[in-house]
Amino acid sequence: MFYSAGEEISEVVQTSLPLSKSTERRGYTIFVRSSDDYLGLLTEMIGVPFVLPPYPLKGIGHISDLGMGIDCAELAIYGKRRQGFDIPYQGPRGIIRFLDPIPIDQLFEGCVIHFGVQVSVLYRDFPPTGILNAGDLMIQSFETHVRIVSWEVSGFYQRAFTPYMWED
Repeated sequence: MFYSAGEEISEVVQTSLPLSKSTERRGYTIFVRSSDDYLGLLTEMIGVPFVLPPYPLKGIGHISDLGMGIDCAELAIYGKRRQGFDIPYQGPRGIIRFLDPIPIDQLFEGCVIHFGVQVSVLYRDFPPTGILNAGDLMIQSFETHVRIVSWEVSGFYQRAFTPYMWED
């Protein structure tokens, strides 16, 4: 169950997660986000560990939906799933079937930046707008965890990429 900032919580759902073969713990996951739009939903994952590949836990749910671990393409998909779209989690190659390419000079906040082996989402497009420049911010799951970084320090600076938008 997900709640927006300021929304009154009238019901709390307790989930049992097996953390090892010998112990079982119960806990709660609270998701905090910057806004209720696509990019805001992605911010729920800031700090969540980068896991390759994320996977479902039998009888419990996918670790990405549970906020336990997520990879690059699944981060982009997570936001759409939270918006109610029925998109299965996919890796960088699989996500492409749900996307439409856009011109490299018509980027916008929320578009998917596909580096081949890595997928990021454009978070802030600073002037000059519409093109990816060193200071533009991307939200990505890479190396250790989900974070917002500039293209320059993303690990993919000046690499070839294909920009996409989500299919309607």
